[in-house]
Amino acid sequence: MHRLRVDECAQQVELPAGLNFDSPSTASVPEIIDALRTWFPNIGVGSASCLLRPSFYRHRVQLADRPEAAARADHFMVLVRDHEQLAAVYCGRLDIATRSATACLAAIAPRYRGMQLGLAGLRLAEVAARSAGAELVQFMATLHMPQMQSAAEELGWLLVGIIPGSDIELLPDGHTRRVYEAVYVKVLCAPESLWPVRRGNMTPATLRLYGHLFGEPAD
Repeated sequence: MHRLRVDECAQQVELPAGLNFDSPSTASVPEIIDALRTWFPNIGVGSASCLLRPSFYRHRVQLADRPEAAARADHFMVLVRDHEQLAAVYCGRLDIATRSATACLAAIAPRYRGMQLGLAGLRLAEVAARSAGAELVQFMATLHMPQMQSAAEELGWLLVGIIPGSDIELLPDGHTRRVYEAVYVKVLCAPESLWPVRRGNMTPATLRLYGHLFGEPAD
């Protein structure tokens, strides 16, 4: 699996002045975990909770000082720093079998929010997907807050559905609830690579949804 290099990020994704991309390493894993706990106290539950386990980084994340393990790791991570200060953590997953990528996390330190680092994270997900040869990139945006929905729509990602109860979030009172998430995608392959959709292969309900999302099918 191709390991996304920091110089690729810098060439294709612009950051605010004074911020720079950095690669995670074994030594930076405790710093990343501490930052995620501080920035997002509810990260202890749900799909991103794996990022609090050091073993996850050893086995699943591409680390700069472990290039020999990059071929086995299915997650890429890119950091944003303000000099030595950690400002943001981006993480995604690559699926070689389906040639697809998923943007899993864009975590931004409170003092750096409002600097469009969410937009940078989505641009980075697309750069990483294209670099790895992926033909589709996707991500889930919680309906609990609108910021990532707005970022995706500004960058031309396509809203293809809403999944009720797709993840778990921790409430301020300590209880957990399942949350709705919007599904956004970008198709990176040529249109002729897609199998044609046929009206006769869809139920009336599916046809209505398809028409709402994509317009009427060709046949």
